[in-house]
Amino acid sequence: MKSPSGGFVPSMRVVLPVLLALLLVTVAAGADDKRVALVIGNGAYDTPTVTPLTNPPNDARDVAATLAEIGFDVRTVIDGTREEMGAALDGFALDLRDAEVGLFYFAGHGVQVDGTNYLIPVDADLPNAGVVHWRTLAADEVLASMEDAGARLNLFFLDACRDNPLPQVSRSLHRGLAPVSRRPPETMIVYATGANDVASDGLGRNSPFTQAFLNHVGTPGLDVYDLYRNVSREVREATGGEQRPEQFGNVTDRVSLVAPDEAPAARPAFEIERTLGSIRVTVETEGTVYLDGERIGALDAGQTATLSDVSTGARRLEVRYGDGEREEETVRVRTDTRATVAFTYVEAPERDAVNSVGMEFVAVEGGTFRMGRTDGHENERPVRRVTLTGFEMATTPVTQGQWQAVTGTSIHEQRDLAHPNWNLFGKGENNPVYFVNWYDAIAYANRLSIAEGLTPVYSIGGSTDPDDWGEPPEENDDAWDAAEMDRSADGYRLPTEAEWEYAARGGTESRGYEYAGSDEVDEVAWYFGNSDDSTHPVGAKAANELGLYDMSGNVWEWCWDWYDDYSTHTESDPMGPSSGEHRVRRGGWAGSIAMQTRSSRRLSEAPERRIHVGGDGSYGFRLVRAPVQ
Repeated sequence: MKSPSGGFVPSMRVVLPVLLALLLVTVAAGADDKRVALVIGNGAYDTPTVTPLTNPPNDARDVAATLAEIGFDVRTVIDGTREEMGAALDGFALDLRDAEVGLFYFAGHGVQVDGTNYLIPVDADLPNAGVVHWRTLAADEVLASMEDAGARLNLFFLDACRDNPLPQVSRSLHRGLAPVSRRPPETMIVYATGANDVASDGLGRNSPFTQAFLNHVGTPGLDVYDLYRNVSREVREATGGEQRPEQFGNVTDRVSLVAPDEAPAARPAFEIERTLGSIRVTVETEGTVYLDGERIGALDAGQTATLSDVSTGARRLEVRYGDGEREEETVRVRTDTRATVAFTYVEAPERDAVNSVGMEFVAVEGGTFRMGRTDGHENERPVRRVTLTGFEMATTPVTQGQWQAVTGTSIHEQRDLAHPNWNLFGKGENNPVYFVNWYDAIAYANRLSIAEGLTPVYSIGGSTDPDDWGEPPEENDDAWDAAEMDRSADGYRLPTEAEWEYAARGGTESRGYEYAGSDEVDEVAWYFGNSDDSTHPVGAKAANELGLYDMSGNVWEWCWDWYDDYSTHTESDPMGPSSGEHRVRRGGWAGSIAMQTRSSRRLSEAPERRIHVGGDGSYGFRLVRAPVQ
């Protein structure tokens, strides 16, 4: 059912299965074993397509407190964004490496798309099924992280709203969650209700499943099979038989989470009287206010808000801004007194989107994405999570006119450098430049930076002036191969491979297309099937989600990175290997088959080459630059 604001309100809270993944051992987990947990509760959904929830933050806080009571070290995330959930999972994976017991618990919205279950962050806008993969966290990814970490015991709970929050795209999204597809050895998986079904949210502080779990998880000597039976029985009774938890598992041993001698001692009643104050917050720039890591609300530029009924003591107040910047203050709250905090951050002024040679740049907001393709070429695997800082990217590859404006070299002269007998693959000021090797590209970037009074990014032998470097080599050159990149400089540079793929996929606006802007290659790319083996004026095909043209097809584009197999680890702002034989090229060209123009497709070439051996493709590039600081 729709809410007045346009979101979708499930009539019953789908406790998106409590995935209870327990790698079990033959004895009760002892007090001396290291036990770690990650608990996430998402309720403050703040997007047009996902409706807020009341109970998940309560569920998460109560589960975290109970787990701490029975000996777990607990990481807790309340109302987590995609970035915050990913970062917490990374930290949790590290904690697990020397742990005996690991536990993951999620409460919030979840959805299944084509048989895969996804956990929804509070900042995920999901207008269609195509973006779910990029803007959420796959349940299988969490299970895989826990399995790879190697803890002897893994407990994995998902207590999530499981009704489909996107009924307008019901073709791909379905009621409840799919049966879990990943079942690591010695794993017990428990859904709060049957697969493809929904579970009640309940009328109290917690969902029926969470309440039952809290009632039984601390019972001394209760093994996990009996824990499941007791919880299941209580849930069925509480819901009049409408909700029936379901177990999937292949556990061969039995274990209790609390040994008989670990039962928490009865404690005397101890009530602390709460003392309260308030905080008055003012912001210069639009941002979102957080108190002690919990999202409070958004403020427009120049607005003031008062946080009432704040517990006294030192409180951490933070404002997070749209450009990725943050401000944080520690505030001392006193009884019946109002503290005042003014956040003064002002976003950097915008600069001209079009530079001195007519290149137009668009902002690419930083974010996290899954780089690679599981069903692609073997060099596109393994798929792993990559987080990038924001940058600006040229909307098109460098054109022949823009090339000649900086270098004074025509396309004919570039062709002669490659081989005077080669035919041209399209000529015109607005056609992309080609017959460009990697050395040419970094020299061009520095020359343009110097011409505009910017700090050059690249240096060779300690100099940033290409005049000191000599002519770009025609053969492999050790000095040029040792070029260094200063990411803090404000000049132009080549994108890293990760930046290129992230931008091609549409960054934070990604809709999950196969090619850069569409699932139909003819809409966005000049390639073998429509180009007549010639480049075409840039920008003639449709742009992708960020307004970038020709990321698929027309001309191969150099990236900064040396080519190698992908890392298996989560990375932030990766720059590739420190050395190699070939540099990465991306995007395909006018003579490529469609597969080579996919956003995830990656090939390589020796940095001195201007065209592939045999003439199968010619090389150009596009530039990026740092956002204004």
